[in-house]
Amino acid sequence: MPSLSRLLANLASLAVLGYAEIQIIKAGGNGDHDLEFHPDSIVAAVGSQVQFEWYPMNHSLASSTYDNVCEPDGKIFSGYFDPASGMMDKQTFVINITSTDPIWYYCTQEYYTHCQNGMVGVINPPTSGPQTLAAYKAASAAAKKIGDLPAAVRGTVVEAASSAMAPSASQSAMSSAAASGIVLTLQGLMLSALAMLVLL
Repeated sequence: MPSLSRLLANLASLAVLGYAEIQIIKAGGNGDHDLEFHPDSIVAAVGSQVQFEWYPMNHSLASSTYDNVCEPDGKIFSGYFDPASGMMDKQTFVINITSTDPIWYYCTQEYYTHCQNGMVGVINPPTSGPQTLAAYKAASAAAKKIGDLPAAVRGTVVEAASSAMAPSASQSAMSSAAASGIVLTLQGLMLSALAMLVLL
């Protein structure tokens, strides 16, 4: 007879598979000349996703090493997104988090030297030591220009945006309903498992 702990462990695994955490980072968004990522530092768990939304003007992201800010390391490149004034691009860029190692990134756009103007960020920053976002951003101001990258996506997934500038009431309701449905389904599975144990 399967143990209760094993059944509950299996149900927990189903929960993880069915509901991955998604965090959103906005590239720009505070006017057409905003050269910042919002937020520019987040902590993302393994198995979760980070979704980038794109606002004017013509932004991108590429990963770099901490010591070579504004220079691509070849692991992640989003391509370029150039939405109309005041709008969010119809496409988003999704990074699947597979480790807790820091991901240092920047906007590769040479026009207005976005990286050199501080358009940088980090996913899973170090919790101690000299490698900080503030130091990475300070180094970007003196970084050399290497030119724009070729428009080739590397290491990530491009998906259609799930919302426009802001989620509508119906979209928010659908998201809440989906989350509630997952919870109710898991509750039903747990009750069924307990009932099976009683019968056995």
